[in-house]
Amino acid sequence: MSLRAGGKVGPPQSRTGAHSTTPSDMPGDLPAELWLRIVDLIPDDHYASLFWVNRAFYQLATERKYRHLVLDDDRPSAVLAKLERIDLETSQFAIPEDVTLADRLLAGLSGLQNVNELAIEWMMASTPEISFCFPLLTALFQSLGQQLTTLTLRMGLDQLCQLAENGPVLGSLQELSLHIGRSELSEIRPEDAIQNQEKLASFINGLSPTLRKLSLSSSDHVRLEPPYLDLVFLPHLRSLAFHLPFDSYHIANPRGLNAFLKLHTGISELSLIPCHCCKRPPKSQVMDTDEWLQEVFSGVDFEELRTLELGLNTLGGDSRVPPVARSIGTVASNLSSLTITGVLTSVEDLDAILRPFTKNGNSPPKKVVLEVHVLSRQVLETILKTLPNLETLDLTYRWGFFVQDLEDGHHPLYS
Repeated sequence: MSLRAGGKVGPPQSRTGAHSTTPSDMPGDLPAELWLRIVDLIPDDHYASLFWVNRAFYQLATERKYRHLVLDDDRPSAVLAKLERIDLETSQFAIPEDVTLADRLLAGLSGLQNVNELAIEWMMASTPEISFCFPLLTALFQSLGQQLTTLTLRMGLDQLCQLAENGPVLGSLQELSLHIGRSELSEIRPEDAIQNQEKLASFINGLSPTLRKLSLSSSDHVRLEPPYLDLVFLPHLRSLAFHLPFDSYHIANPRGLNAFLKLHTGISELSLIPCHCCKRPPKSQVMDTDEWLQEVFSGVDFEELRTLELGLNTLGGDSRVPPVARSIGTVASNLSSLTITGVLTSVEDLDAILRPFTKNGNSPPKKVVLEVHVLSRQVLETILKTLPNLETLDLTYRWGFFVQDLEDGHHPLYS
C-alpha cells in the first residue's frame, strides 16, 4: 500500500526572527550520512520548523514531505490506528485474478477498527469483472460496514443495488453519497430497472435512524421515479443534494418527488445541480415543464433552509438556466446563503435566478456567491437592486468593463 501527499515544492519563504530560513551550506555541516540518520529520528510534524537548518537537511525534509511513502511492517499497529478513510477505484488495466491476494487484503482490512469512511468507485462494470470483483467488494463491505459513518458509492445502478442488498446493517451511517453511473453489461429490462430502484429505496430507508446527509448524483440517462415514491421520512436528514437530470422526462411522475420534498422541508442545506444528459423528446410526449414544476413544489416550503447551492447547465444542449433554477427561490422563505455554480453570461439570467427569492414575502439571502463572464455596471446594479439587504457578495468575473470605476473600492449603490 502506498500513500501520496501532493504539493508544490519551492524555496522556503522568508520570515523574521533569530534564524534565516535560507538553507545554509556552511563548511561545518555534518556529513550527509549523519543527516540521514538524524532525519530518521525526527517526527514528520517537526519538519516545518527545522527545514531551514541547512541545504542538505532542507532537501531531506522536502523529500520526506512529498515523496511516496511505503508502509512497511515496522510499526503496523501505529499505522492502522491512524487510518480513518479507504478509497477503492477500478484499475484501467486488465490484471489476472489473484484470489490469494484478495484474501490477504481482506484479512488485513478486517483489522482496521478505526475506519469510518469508505468510498468505492466501480464505473463501467463489464461482465468478466463481476465474478471476482463483486464478492471481494461484498466481503469488504461486510467487514467495515458496522463502523462506517460516511459511505460513497460510484457505480452502475445494478451493481449498486446488488451491493446494498448484500451489505451489512449500517447502524452508524450519517452521510451517504450515491453516484449512479452507466454499466457495460447488457441492456437491463424495464421491469428489472424498476426492481433495482425499489431496492435502492429500501436501502436508503434502512438508514433512517441515523442518516443526516444524502446525495444522489448521475450524469447519465437514469429515470428515478420509484425511489421517490418509496422513500420514507428520514427524521435526522439535514443536508440533501440532487446532482442529476431534474426534468419531466427523467421524473415523469412528480408526485413521488413532491411527497419526498414535503417530508423533508426541515433540511438546512440543499444542493440542486440539474444535469443535461440527453436530448428531450417532443413536448407532446412529456409533461409541460411549468406544470411539472408546479406539481413538484406544490405545498413545499423550506422554512429551515439556510444554505442553497444552485447549478447552471454547463454541458450545452439546453437553456443555461434550467427551469428549476427559476422556481426554487419561491419555496426558500428564509435563506441565508446562495451559491450559484457555473458562469452566468447575461444579466437576464442573473435576474431570473435572483428575483424569485424576493417573492411571496420571502427573506432574500444575505450572502451570494456567483461567477459572471463579464462584470458590468448592469450586473452590479441587478444584484444590489434585487437584494438591497445583501451583506456579503463573493463575485468572480473573467472580464471587466468598468474596472476604473471600482478602483476606490466603492460603488454608488452601496450605502
